[in-house]
Amino acid sequence: MRGILLLWLLPFLSGAQTPVDTAARFSFESSLYASRIITGEANLQAFTSLHPLTIQAGLSWVRNGRSQWNYCNCLIRNGSSLTWTDFKDGRLGHAFSVSAYTEPVLWHRPRWQVSLQGGTGLAYMTRVYNANSNPENTFYSAPLSFLLTLGPSVQWQLNPHWFLSLHGRLQHISNGGRRDPNDGMNLLSAGLQLRYTPSLSVYHLWEHKKRPPNQWITTVHAFGFYRQLTPSSPSVPVGGFNATFARTLGRISALGLGGELYYDGLSKYRKQQSGEAIADWVPSMHIAHQLTLGKLLFSQQLAWYLTLQTGFSERTFQRYVLAYSFKPGWYGGITLKAHVDRSDYFALLVARRW
Repeated sequence: MRGILLLWLLPFLSGAQTPVDTAARFSFESSLYASRIITGEANLQAFTSLHPLTIQAGLSWVRNGRSQWNYCNCLIRNGSSLTWTDFKDGRLGHAFSVSAYTEPVLWHRPRWQVSLQGGTGLAYMTRVYNANSNPENTFYSAPLSFLLTLGPSVQWQLNPHWFLSLHGRLQHISNGGRRDPNDGMNLLSAGLQLRYTPSLSVYHLWEHKKRPPNQWITTVHAFGFYRQLTPSSPSVPVGGFNATFARTLGRISALGLGGELYYDGLSKYRKQQSGEAIADWVPSMHIAHQLTLGKLLFSQQLAWYLTLQTGFSERTFQRYVLAYSFKPGWYGGITLKAHVDRSDYFALLVARRW
């Protein structure tokens, strides 16, 4: 999960050029990745010697107008993909996933581009944890899991229609805390992508738009979902409220402080198992960075628990938000709570920003 921190460096990086006309240019993509599993859990170290193989097919598009350029003073590629992963171990099985991504271009020359891609999606896992038949796979215990990806790309234009790219990716897969165990899987990947664009790609350097004066932004969101301790245990709710007061650093980024109060329905079961006093309602405070690309809102928070009765050994946690503005000032999306490289839970959210 720490690799996701790189996403928030985007506001401080500038890139270059954008297509001439306003029509969307579509491309067809095919990729091949080799990966390595990374985990800090002692019981999962045997899996770190594996080299999973991933095959991916996708469709991407670029809006070429000035208004799209103005989102970040850079060219942005968006896309979606279908992916198949072979983990090279019968205990882990295979993964089939569908995802969407956004990819700002940070640097551009006539035949070269450097970009940073961030994406999210859903993955279907063919082999999951089972206390009797598959006890060693504690990465995920539910067939339907969530996928987050982040990584840089270097692209070379072979001719007006064909492009070859070298990609690096950090991928995180987990069941969103809906069921334990949920250690989550982190994959460090490298691969090649071949992309075909039917229309000619001609790029134009737009003038950078000046940023507005610094201002204060308030973001409040409510989140909630459900989770299970074991497949046979009842589903319980998890949810809460989160508020951030941020000062803009530029046209697309802001830095601020805030707080949160969340309820976890699993607390009573953890109390019974451990015998410890664990709070049902947990308060915290955080520092946050927000990145706005058009209608997309990315937010990362580093939070400190304000009570010792959390049921976790860590005193801090991270919260990530990915949301889309469905009307001015209103957002809907997902949020992830994590402790370093282990996800705690995903939840759905509704946010108000002004």
